[in-house]
Amino acid sequence: MPLGFSDILMSIVTATWKKKNAREEIYGLVDTVNSLDFGIDKNYILKSFLYLYHRDVRFRVVSSNNNFIKTIEENWKDIRNAIISLFELLMTFGLNHFHANIKQCNSTSVVLYLPQKHLHKFFNKN
Repeated sequence: MPLGFSDILMSIVTATWKKKNAREEIYGLVDTVNSLDFGIDKNYILKSFLYLYHRDVRFRVVSSNNNFIKTIEENWKDIRNAIISLFELLMTFGLNHFHANIKQCNSTSVVLYLPQKHLHKFFNKN
């Protein structure tokens, strides 16, 4: 089976991050969100990177330049907190994986909004 772009991007991120273990961080975030009764995977997190820091949100190999990857690592704490805050916010509305089909809902755009307005600090205690 050929590798998908998210697998390639994950490999590039893992190999490029200098200060953090990208694989542990990304899968840890997936586990944290899924413990809130949502069902996301690494693809959701990687797509969020594109929404946040890249002008082209399509998964493509040219999307993974070093400046883009460096920006993700430098802003990881805010990205992580914004994503957790999003799902905590959805929980306050009584939503979970049964109600919010994350793959079809445009929740990633909310991830863009939370850090821009520093709203993730109100929802996340980390």
